[in-house]
Amino acid sequence: MRNSGKQYSDAELIARIKEDSSALDLLYTQHRKYCLRYIQYLDPSASDQDIYHDAVLVLFEKLCRDEHFTLSCSIKTYLNSVAKNMIRANKRKENKEIDLEEDVESIEILDVLDPVESEGSPKMNAMLKALNLMKDAGGKCFDILLRYFYLKQSMERIAYEMDYSNSDNAKNQKARCQRRLKILSSNLLFS
Repeated sequence: MRNSGKQYSDAELIARIKEDSSALDLLYTQHRKYCLRYIQYLDPSASDQDIYHDAVLVLFEKLCRDEHFTLSCSIKTYLNSVAKNMIRANKRKENKEIDLEEDVESIEILDVLDPVESEGSPKMNAMLKALNLMKDAGGKCFDILLRYFYLKQSMERIAYEMDYSNSDNAKNQKARCQRRLKILSSNLLFS
């Protein structure tokens, strides 16, 4: 069964797979790109194709063999969770530790302010797009981040120039702006 580019809802995919196992190709194709990026984010050294393939098979077996199984989250979230657990298991076997967040939602928020590998990397492009969105939206976030990270201004100076009552208020606003930037760039990277 070929995916003609149409995006199916999770409920449609699950119903099709339960009717005809060849519909598994639709699920595999529809979620492949997103999940492979997620796996690479968690562990760049992982065999992402194998892990994704195995995660899809785990979901397929649950859907077909366990009549009491009900998917209580999105397919993406389920596949990501299975992949994350497989990476953890592989790391345990190798006696290596990997720091993965417990909360799936927080995993998808990248720390875009970490050093970026190269200028043309997807992470850098997502951060630049997010910064431009913040700039276009107006408000103080773009200005605060520009002053702090690019111009290297102190929090006292930022507070004075931007009319905050003190440097602690400016610091709190900067932290909120950083979180907003992380969420925006993460959404752009994984969409």
